[in-house]
Amino acid sequence: MSLPVAGSPPVSQPSSFEIKSAQLQLVALLVKTPDIVTLVAQLLAAYGPDGENPDFFDHDALVLDFSHIPTDTPEPDWKHLLTALRTCRLVAVAVRGASTQWLESAKAVGLVEAPADTPRARTAVPAAETVEVVKEVVHEVVHEVVREVPGPATMVVDKPLRSGQKVYARGADLVVLAMVNQGAEIAADGNIHVYAPLRGKAMAGARG
Repeated sequence: MSLPVAGSPPVSQPSSFEIKSAQLQLVALLVKTPDIVTLVAQLLAAYGPDGENPDFFDHDALVLDFSHIPTDTPEPDWKHLLTALRTCRLVAVAVRGASTQWLESAKAVGLVEAPADTPRARTAVPAAETVEVVKEVVHEVVHEVVREVPGPATMVVDKPLRSGQKVYARGADLVVLAMVNQGAEIAADGNIHVYAPLRGKAMAGARG
């Protein structure tokens, strides 16, 4: 008489996933009008396939900022807006500054709530103004003459830099207020202050 052989105990398999927190660099679209039709038209004119800069974005993740829109404004046509953004190679993933009503409808189409924007502190310290002290001796009397020497000049870039473009602030600091796309380069003999997405190369103190 044969006896049943007990089966082997199940082997625990390693987990196929792991959830972690992540920090992503997102583009923010500050909406200044409740007129979505006008907004879509201007977006397509600037970044659509037939617009001025059709390749400016590369399927970048986007936060829609509605903090300038009155809270009693009727809900937008989300489908129309999101379709236009995808046409401009932008992928909306979140909203912020929206009314409760707008936020609920945004969640219904797959968007999440993003925290309010907080101004970033400047990381670079501008060059301090140099004070040169020159001592002159006349008839054994010492006079201190203080002459203020201004710090380096500053170059400001307020237009987006596309791939292949280069900006060099010779003998000056560089302030960048617009996006530096991949393949673009910025350099300065002094400090570089960037207040927009930086995807290209940056080199401060180029002259040493």
